[in-house]
Amino acid sequence: MLGAREVSLPTAAFRSAVASDAQALAAYAERSFRETFEPDNKPEDMDQYCRKAFGPDVQERELLDPDVVTVLAISEGVIAGYGQIRLRSAAEIRRLYVDRTWQGKRLAHELLQKLIEAATGSGAEFIWLGVWERNARAIRFYEKVGFTVTGEHDFALGNDIQRDLVMKMVLVSSAATA
Repeated sequence: MLGAREVSLPTAAFRSAVASDAQALAAYAERSFRETFEPDNKPEDMDQYCRKAFGPDVQERELLDPDVVTVLAISEGVIAGYGQIRLRSAAEIRRLYVDRTWQGKRLAHELLQKLIEAATGSGAEFIWLGVWERNARAIRFYEKVGFTVTGEHDFALGNDIQRDLVMKMVLVSSAATA
């Protein structure tokens, strides 16, 4: 039995996404993107970007791409968060989103760890990502876990060209620690 001050934290299971997850992932991805960025952007730019980035056919192509790893966090049968990384010569975190009800409960950190493991396992020497310069919460999170700002690039949200900070984390490979 829980004491008066103890809190039972919800649990999530992690698994790799498969093509049959495309429909559910498309809905979750668009919803989480809109929740995060809609208040600060024009509706027409959001609509244009979401049509291009989050349709079920787009998600299915990404899930079938052998260079892309998508990890789902599932709680009570629904997606609570997801992370996606492209493994090429350098590993790129493409997406990392967590339901608002899960924020502050270490789920983003656990998802990030799964992506780091995938990158390390692929032999990547570093991971990079782009984060909107106005997303202070995400920037703080990435800095806290070891990413540093190394540059910037443009991000097209519909017709609005925005500035993303490029952040990088150097990975310690198992060969370097042996």
